[in-house]
Amino acid sequence: RSLLTHNAQAPMNPASLAKLLTTMAALDQLGPAWTWATPVWLQGSVSEGVLDGSLVIKGTGDPKLVVERVWLLLRRVQQLGVREIRGDIVLDRSAFAPQQTDPAEFDGDPTRPYNVQPDALLLNFKSVIYTFVPDAARGVAQVLAEPELALTQVDRTVRLSSAPCED
Repeated sequence: RSLLTHNAQAPMNPASLAKLLTTMAALDQLGPAWTWATPVWLQGSVSEGVLDGSLVIKGTGDPKLVVERVWLLLRRVQQLGVREIRGDIVLDRSAFAPQQTDPAEFDGDPTRPYNVQPDALLLNFKSVIYTFVPDAARGVAQVLAEPELALTQVDRTVRLSSAPCED
């Protein structure tokens, strides 16, 4: 029984000790030498560097799959002789059952990084990095997005201001 509680029913970000429990369970189940693999295979034939078919990338839940590692993965495919793909690049996310949960359910803020839902092919922690490059002469900052997302519009410039940022 509890002798003292404070905000016992309020959802909160897990403390670092909770992460130790998760790490212990992962080490117990997977072992200390476990590494994530993101398999890639070809559906079709390769002739003179041209894949006549699709390249399939299967997500297995690698939490550190970032743009740089995808670039290295595709560079390896190129080193193995594929310089052109005349088909599709298939992103297979079937390793995890789709979840129909609300990312805001935990604390009401769906944009917090710790509220990202599990995904077998999670890229860049499901985040976009925005870089602002000031051009004082024009009074604007150029906006760069990494990675750029299809069907997402980003204003390429914003006006510079001397006012506080306010978050």
